[in-house]
Amino acid sequence: MKSFLLTIVILIAAQNNLYSQASGRVELFAHLDKRHGGNNTFYSGCWGWTNPVDNREYGIIGCINGTSIIDVTNSDSVKEVAFIAGPSSGWREAKTWSHYAYVVVDASPGADSGVHIIDLSQLPDTAMLVKRFNYNRNGDNIRRSHEIFIDENGIMYLLGSQNWGNSGVIMFSLADPINPQYVGEYQPEYIHDAFARNDTLFAAAIYGTGIYIVDVHNKANPNHFATIQYPNAGTHNVWTTDDGRYLFSTDEIGQTAKTLKAWDITNLPAYSMTDEYTPNPAAIVHNVMIRGKYAYISWYTQGLVIADISDPTNITTVGTYDSYPGADGGYNGAWGIYAFESGKAIISDRQTGTYICTIAPTTPNQVLLVSPANRSLVTDSLVTFTWRASTPSVSSYWLEYSTDSAFSNSIIDSTISDTIKTIELTNQNYYWRVKAKNNDGWGPFSIIWNFHFPIVGVNETEIVENIFQLLQNYPNPFNPQTTLSFIATQNSVVTLKVFNILGEEVATLLNNKFVFKGVHTYVFDGRHLESGIYFTHLTAGTNIQIQKIVLQK
Repeated sequence: MKSFLLTIVILIAAQNNLYSQASGRVELFAHLDKRHGGNNTFYSGCWGWTNPVDNREYGIIGCINGTSIIDVTNSDSVKEVAFIAGPSSGWREAKTWSHYAYVVVDASPGADSGVHIIDLSQLPDTAMLVKRFNYNRNGDNIRRSHEIFIDENGIMYLLGSQNWGNSGVIMFSLADPINPQYVGEYQPEYIHDAFARNDTLFAAAIYGTGIYIVDVHNKANPNHFATIQYPNAGTHNVWTTDDGRYLFSTDEIGQTAKTLKAWDITNLPAYSMTDEYTPNPAAIVHNVMIRGKYAYISWYTQGLVIADISDPTNITTVGTYDSYPGADGGYNGAWGIYAFESGKAIISDRQTGTYICTIAPTTPNQVLLVSPANRSLVTDSLVTFTWRASTPSVSSYWLEYSTDSAFSNSIIDSTISDTIKTIELTNQNYYWRVKAKNNDGWGPFSIIWNFHFPIVGVNETEIVENIFQLLQNYPNPFNPQTTLSFIATQNSVVTLKVFNILGEEVATLLNNKFVFKGVHTYVFDGRHLESGIYFTHLTAGTNIQIQKIVLQK
């Protein structure tokens, strides 16, 4: 059941003297290290917000002396656009609702403690602290909280509030975003973190209990109906899949393995562990966020880890980004995690800053054509195109055919679900190609094949005068290879050469060679040449044709 996958990490020095390494399909989009206070550690939690007006994306980063807001929309212009000062703390977390960020700190209570409510609506020009929200009830207060969560209904959950009851869960309605209203609480014991969806609360009791599962339809009277328990639990945080059938938890402390654990919660109060995952047994897991089929995880000294959870019984690694330069183990490195709907993910590394990463797409492989065969003669006007099925997970195919190799007047059908298509065509020469699509996009085109119909109504004189036709190369521009093609309308002796712009011969592909009637293709490799304009010369007897080709390295 356990899918322990050990990643071998190679230490390399980046140009900016930071340690970093991507593996698998994870790619670095951008990095920013903008510090506000601190000595050995400089950052804690992170979250994200997408402005619905212009779709710009922002990271909300917990710094030692406040909250940094960075624009992460474009890789070449990632920058801090606002900073909101706050009490000094190594524990700062944020969540968002509407166009507001809600920030809590786990620090000794002071005049500047509580929940900072920040208006994000004027970004990227500015962000403004609109309120320091404090709430007192029966001598308790919320000046100090370890974590915060906001559900899809605008209910704010304050977690681990040191000056309130058992430091469990306190719930506020954000119907009025800058004036939260107390609606209830759940206080079984200290709750380190929590996740809520569909009025079901999953509360991480880090000190050995496991995970409380609570019906919070009635916030004033929460109903505990299940507890996920396992030996030596050190449950730090939790998150469910979109369909609510599986719960994922992380263990930061205790004697249990510091892994990502998957739980089947389809038939609560019954539950079962379906898998346990780590990319590196020497590193400690911290936070997980689920979006679609991916688990995005901040894994301390291992950095960012993205796992495929489409099969919760067999969690697999998509890729990692190691942001921390030190040895494995301990609580340095990646702390916070947030995944945008666009596919970007951000982590806040306690020592080295904010990293924005993406997942490289897995589009389908190149399609292999079957028929009509390349350079074949077709006699039936109903032409059946066939090709081999591509992988992985193809949703549709794109068939394109044209009477010229540049496809300048092509006809396209991009909605084909099978690997066969019959089309009625007129008597001409045709070029065709196919590509496949899945959820990640279109894959590359197949190689180009050509077929032709019998030549009808051409007299002998026309054939002599038009012995051949030199076609435009494909691709053009090219680097370093391109395909040169010509059509011989009768058996001929031809020469095919390439010249540079000075008229100097740089390659000979055919030299007075006999060729049969039909379509002929040759690959020209320009890797030994400089970028520039070249010319292909096709000669048969006294007839010559020239095409310009462009090598662009």
